Amino acid sequence: MKLVTFQTEGKEKTGILEGDRVIEIISSQGKSLNNMLDLIDAVGEKDNIINFPLIQDLDQGKIYEINDVKILAPVRYPRRNFFCLGMNYADHAKEVAFTETEKKPEVPKFPVYFSKLAYPALEDKGIIPYDEELTKMVDYEVELAVIIGKEGKDIKEDEALNYVFGYTIANDISARNLQGKHGQWFKGKSVDNYAPLGPYILTADELENPSGLQLKCYVNDELRQNANTKDLVFSIPRVISDLSRGLTLRRGDVILTGTPSGVGLGFKPYKFVKSGDVIRCEIDKLGSLTTYIK
Repeated sequence: MKLVTFQTEGKEKTGILEGDRVIEIISSQGKSLNNMLDLIDAVGEKDNIINFPLIQDLDQGKIYEINDVKILAPVRYPRRNFFCLGMNYADHAKEVAFTETEKKPEVPKFPVYFSKLAYPALEDKGIIPYDEELTKMVDYEVELAVIIGKEGKDIKEDEALNYVFGYTIANDISARNLQGKHGQWFKGKSVDNYAPLGPYILTADELENPSGLQLKCYVNDELRQNANTKDLVFSIPRVISDLSRGLTLRRGDVILTGTPSGVGLGFKPYKFVKSGDVIRCEIDKLGSLTTYIK
């Protein structure tokens, strides 16, 4: 099932995307819904959400034509920062230097985590204002995003996918000069509107194995990134299990699983985006996420 957050008549609603129609979801299991997090909470009460027949417990309302509504980021205001994986594709780890030196980072032996503020997350076809006084080094990163649907701590790797609500596309926009200036990644990745997400969540029951998905990123129709989730250094079950050790994952948490090679920083000379550019991120079964730089 494809789930969306949309806006109509000034109100934010949750819906099911079917072709060119959006079916409003009014409640789930008798509980009113104000946003996608409410729906994730309702579904998360089930023991095994990946096999939960979600559609049977949804009270549906009005049907809209997709052109008559505005599709927003599916999880617009996350309860916590995005959990992010750095250097989780070997080729990307080898292509970039995160300091002013030319020393190339090695493929990590353990997952590298950082967090990214998204409040709100930017919707499909959203606009990132280009502010040259802040940065001229705006970069893109296509990533598979995992939405946690059930609270868990010290999760076993072979049970990890049972905690997933669904999947969507993320574009981890970065201000590379701020990363270098501050000596860490948080500031350069948490600028307003630097967290495009969407366009929809594909529920986990329709994607039981997230390995084998092709990721692509285009800038002005030039293919820059092209890889497959089977090439992740640390698999999604491994990441969920490892991240949850001593740290409780909660419903609605968003995990960005890393980006492949081909980012602007990886080219010599650099290929950063600028005003007028269009970034399009694509992942098998998850559609495409377009972002405009203006």
